[in-house]
Amino acid sequence: AGPHQMMINIPVFVDIPIAEERGGGRYRAWEFYDFGVDPSFPLDRPPTVSWSRQGSVPPFTDKMNSQEAVLKFSGYRVESYEELPDRMRMEVERAYPLFIGAPRDEKEVQEIFGKR
Repeated sequence: AGPHQMMINIPVFVDIPIAEERGGGRYRAWEFYDFGVDPSFPLDRPPTVSWSRQGSVPPFTDKMNSQEAVLKFSGYRVESYEELPDRMRMEVERAYPLFIGAPRDEKEVQEIFGKR
């Protein structure tokens, strides 16, 4: 990392109940959030993030044959939607159009998803 890189690691243990209609039991996993940033915030070196988790597979992956999994994702911050890579923008526009832009406010979120 060097003298111009600050690393922040946040370990989280997840332990939540799974609804009976989803099979019951508990969803347990270790998650690690790693953030890297140059405190001088140069434009050519954006902050980065890495997320790792190890544990039981989430309930929405019920078609997987495994009961345990390791997942890892990494990325960096962009200033605008237009800065995303072309393939990512194409997938968002095709399958997740609600994520093209941030909601204006909480009222818009409630209008989209309904009050919970």
